[in-house]
Amino acid sequence: MSSPLYSTACILNPACLFTSVDPPEALTMHMVGFMNVLERIIPNREEQDKISTLLNFYTKTEGIFSRDIVIRHRTMKLPTDWWAAYGVDPNRKDPALKKLAMRILGLTCSASGCEHNWSTFVSVSLDCLVIVNFNFLV
Repeated sequence: MSSPLYSTACILNPACLFTSVDPPEALTMHMVGFMNVLERIIPNREEQDKISTLLNFYTKTEGIFSRDIVIRHRTMKLPTDWWAAYGVDPNRKDPALKKLAMRILGLTCSASGCEHNWSTFVSVSLDCLVIVNFNFLV
């Protein structure tokens, strides 16, 4: 999983980032992917700088991110719920990183929904073929 979007999701998912046993090189690679996505999704340089600064507080576990309850809930809550609850530090009051995290982590991460749709489509198609063949024989 070397896509920049996957790397960004790894950085912004607190359960993934803080419980990772990956080597430091992997974290560096994920950070590069995060920066690539940041530059692509957020074209405004001032907004990029704000998000980058807020990311430092998040990755270094400073401010609201250092509170015991916030740390405990990293693995207890869904990532989007975690960001909704704790994504804005009261001292900084800037939701830029929270907005980005919720946008990225809110994307569908599984193909199971698509697979379900395809299996439904296949069964409908097969039913139609059976009906067509049945009508053809009659």
